[in-house]
Amino acid sequence: MKTYLIASWLLLTTVLVAPVEVRSEAIWDTENDEHQYQVIRMTVTPADEPVPVFKHRLSLRPHELMHGNSVAHYMRAFAETGIQEHWKQAREQYGEEVESWYDTEVPISELPVDKMKEITDFGIWNYIAPGSKCRDTDWGVAYEDLTGIEIIALLLPEVQNMRSVGRAISLHTRLAIAEHRYDDAIELMRINYRLAADTGQQPILVSGLVGFAIQGITTNNMLDLIAAEDSPNMYWALSEMPRPLISLRDAIRLELAIGPRMFKMLDHPERQQHSYEEWNAIWQRDVGLLFTPELLSSPNPDWGAEDQMRSLLGMGFALAGYSHAKQRLVSWGHDPDEVEQMAVGQALAYYQAGVYQRIADSMERSQYVDFVNAQKMDRKQSEMLRGAGPFGASEDRELLPIGSLLLPAITAARSAEVRTDRDVQALRVIEALRMHAAENNATWPESLDAITCVPVPNNPATGEPFEYHLQDDTAVLVLPMSDGLRIQKRYELKLAE
Repeated sequence: MKTYLIASWLLLTTVLVAPVEVRSEAIWDTENDEHQYQVIRMTVTPADEPVPVFKHRLSLRPHELMHGNSVAHYMRAFAETGIQEHWKQAREQYGEEVESWYDTEVPISELPVDKMKEITDFGIWNYIAPGSKCRDTDWGVAYEDLTGIEIIALLLPEVQNMRSVGRAISLHTRLAIAEHRYDDAIELMRINYRLAADTGQQPILVSGLVGFAIQGITTNNMLDLIAAEDSPNMYWALSEMPRPLISLRDAIRLELAIGPRMFKMLDHPERQQHSYEEWNAIWQRDVGLLFTPELLSSPNPDWGAEDQMRSLLGMGFALAGYSHAKQRLVSWGHDPDEVEQMAVGQALAYYQAGVYQRIADSMERSQYVDFVNAQKMDRKQSEMLRGAGPFGASEDRELLPIGSLLLPAITAARSAEVRTDRDVQALRVIEALRMHAAENNATWPESLDAITCVPVPNNPATGEPFEYHLQDDTAVLVLPMSDGLRIQKRYELKLAE
């Protein structure tokens, strides 16, 4: 099964040279410095708390939502002359250059505003904006009810297409910031954050990861806004957003159950009643399902054509694991006489199901603790998985590499959830810094503890305060790899003159 990973941002090396008048904007210097940090250099203006406090919001309140299904509106953006066609026309007109307009490659001050204004709005206001105001989100996919080959055969083009929508919204957000239309930019970011949440709410890991990608693009847009001249302070707007915006808990729980959902022998074998021949046939079928790629990729597999291959595979794994399986079943408390009377396929199914459940339960535990403790548990689980594969050193090793192949993606998914939350909380810290500067004669605090105007959020990856220090007239906020996340960043903030 493919492992879906969030793609890293593509960034252009830029050096910020301070002229006589410092421009307010964010510059991403992502050739990475000597310590492998992504460095975001921001020149910002002090910004006090807005009046009223929630003048700007990034989510709608319950009474502001309307009846309807958001997905129905989103799908209308993909009509015959819809968003994909608009992207095609933009690329034909401007080439690959257009791809840099929605990302961080080009600073706001260098955006080709005239060209961007010629590009259609992609149906954002006609279709996506109304969808973002709906109470309900239903993608029409009962993924939880799928079993066997249906799980692998399921295609999700509508989810992948949401990336195009998110990029289109991002492009117009950056255009609005460049033209100092901050209210429009904030509304576009509200729409994009809702799109991310709606995309990620399905209990499917790939949906969550696409949602995180859209959230990441939008958070980059928020950085551009924060760094724009005289931009409003977004501390409370960011604080009001749901946290986490996208939760992977249900998707992870469903992913951990993929073994019994795909393989009949793992689905409570103790409740199944079969003859000797049927147990052995189930074993052979599931072995063939795991090791025959064409069967995995076909919605209507021709099992008959693979009988010989399945028989050989099933027999080989049975010979390798049968004696061990019987011994472990007895050690788990099964009656020795009952184990001896089991069909070979039945004993193998009982054992494989028991090992899989131990692996899945061990991995699920880490989802219910904070990230720091989850990392400690994940390290132990990684060691366990290395020994739990076929022919591994563990007594409770798998006969078939089902859990050890399908489950490691869980750890990466949890990290993605924490990473996106960490990025949003870092923005709240930056806005707290701007608020402090507005109330203290345009000066940075010596430490985050010195900020008293608003609570300063902790780093969700560590549960501790973010790393912060002053370097001459620059406030430095650090998100290190020691947080347990692969991407490390350093925000360097200067005050505009």
